[in-house]
Amino acid sequence: MVITMKVKSTLLLVFYIVFAGLCHAASSALKVDAVAEYPPSVSARLFDSSLYLFANGQKISISCNDRVLWTDDIDSDRIIVQRNSMAGGSYISVSASSGYGGVNGFYAVFYLDRGQCVFAANELIANPSFYADHVESWERSGPITIRKRYQYQADGHLLQTSQLADYGDFCQLLSANVTVNIVSCETLQPAVFATISVEKTYLYRRADSRHPDKAYLMGGDQVLLTAFSEASGRIKIRYQGKRITEGWIDLSAVAFKSEINP
Repeated sequence: MVITMKVKSTLLLVFYIVFAGLCHAASSALKVDAVAEYPPSVSARLFDSSLYLFANGQKISISCNDRVLWTDDIDSDRIIVQRNSMAGGSYISVSASSGYGGVNGFYAVFYLDRGQCVFAANELIANPSFYADHVESWERSGPITIRKRYQYQADGHLLQTSQLADYGDFCQLLSANVTVNIVSCETLQPAVFATISVEKTYLYRRADSRHPDKAYLMGGDQVLLTAFSEASGRIKIRYQGKRITEGWIDLSAVAFKSEINP
């Protein structure tokens, strides 16, 4: 389908307006209220809390009330610890490793509340930033930036709710969740659904594919938007029928829904 520049610009404007209306209000990361740096061989209590750091140059461990919460190898000549205080408790991040030329910093994150502490995530978090209602992380993987978001749980644990791949000119949802990123790779927004507004539209394997596949969608089909390529004027969709169908379609083939759920 050929789209004139004027029509394409109008469609893109509508696209941005729809998504802007659904975006969460922008928020700033919480300031780190305490930072400490230690050598690779050290024994120290962290910020007068219940967390205790022990490192012998080869291994690092964090314990709380005589119970080991986490241990790992040391691959750096320094250990960085930072604290983010929240209402009712605080999160302490301990540097664990680095990669990709030092760009990626991986941290073990712990939650403290009235002397009790937990290993907040069952994984190391890359370059974490703490916000009032969530935690964001990012890491470089070749030309791609992997972005994750975590939600605070009542017990202090962090639940991963989304994982995105930022390719520079578009973002792709990697894990099934309730959020999707289309307009900005730094701003998550509620899941956005659309309706196929033309009689029939064929799917493309890639955003820049010249020829469509045999698969197609019919007018009235409800789809979930998972990625957007401004360069091609196409969106990536997921359709749940007898089986899940994914592919790229022309932006002009859909009408946006204003509600969050289909």
